[in-house]
Amino acid sequence: MLRALLISIKLQSLLISAISVGVGTALASLSGPVNWGTFALALIGVVLLHGGTNVVNDYFDYRQNVDTTEVPGSYGTEGRVLIQGRLQSSHVLQAGLFLYALSLLIAAIILERAV
Repeated sequence: MLRALLISIKLQSLLISAISVGVGTALASLSGPVNWGTFALALIGVVLLHGGTNVVNDYFDYRQNVDTTEVPGSYGTEGRVLIQGRLQSSHVLQAGLFLYALSLLIAAIILERAV
């Protein structure tokens, strides 16, 4: 189940989010020192948010019949874990919401540090 969930998260796509946080931090460092703790939290939070979005996207594509056995697959064809019956749709939605909740918690921590 965990392996199927990791496939649904699409780990290979999370690099895009990590690069974005890194570039944003590099640009911000031109204006002053970097708080590396906040950077780490932002990196983790953004990656969790992106992973949650990938999972929730799979859930809604499945529920709306966008991804079906007739559709010849797309990016990360192996990621069609709901169609393959590797996960239940309720588990996928719960995982996505859990990832969103973790990213929201991290955002709250970052905001608390900023005040």
